[in-house]
This record gives sequence, structure tokens and C-alpha cells, in this order.
Amino acid sequence: MPPFNGYTGSGDVTADVVYVNYGLIDDYRVLDSLGVSVKGKIAIARYGRSFRGIKAREAERHGAIGLIIYSDPQDDGYFRGDVYPTGRCVRPSASSAARSST
Repeated sequence: MPPFNGYTGSGDVTADVVYVNYGLIDDYRVLDSLGVSVKGKIAIARYGRSFRGIKAREAERHGAIGLIIYSDPQDDGYFRGDVYPTGRCVRPSASSAARSST
């Protein structure tokens, strides 16, 4: 089964993609100030700094028809400190799919 965020809608959409940083309220404020809209588009947000549900809520509030949340290696891995089993960071060889499905 592919990874998913529980209690969200499912479907198949095709649209332009807009990068929304972490998908937080302030990130959408910046986009609005630049005249960038996600209405009718797919938002792509970095995982972290907030609960996933906030990212989905904000994308929906701003009219996005879909949301992709991905793990940025700068935030989620070996750039941050000691790797498992010594530390809690992800090994460089760990696949992105394995990290995002846990």
C-alpha cells in the first residue's frame, strides 16, 4: 500500500505544482505577497516544523486540489547529526520512500 495521510480524501488529480516550503500559514502569506496562488494546483511541502494535518488544512484553505509532503534530506537525515544506531538521524543509504512511510 502506498503511503498516505489518514482521513484525507483520495483521488487522481493532474495540475501544476507549487512549492509551499513547509506549508505553514506564514509560507502562504509569503506566496500571497508574491502573487503566487495554489488555487487549482498541487502544493508540495517539506515535512517537518508542523503536524501534517496543518499542511493539509492550509493547502485546502488556499484552494489546492492536492498536496505532496516530502522529506528533505537537509531536514531528515545525515546532515543533522549522528546516524542510527549511534544517533537518531537517517543513514545516507536509507531510501526516501522508507523514511516517508514510517
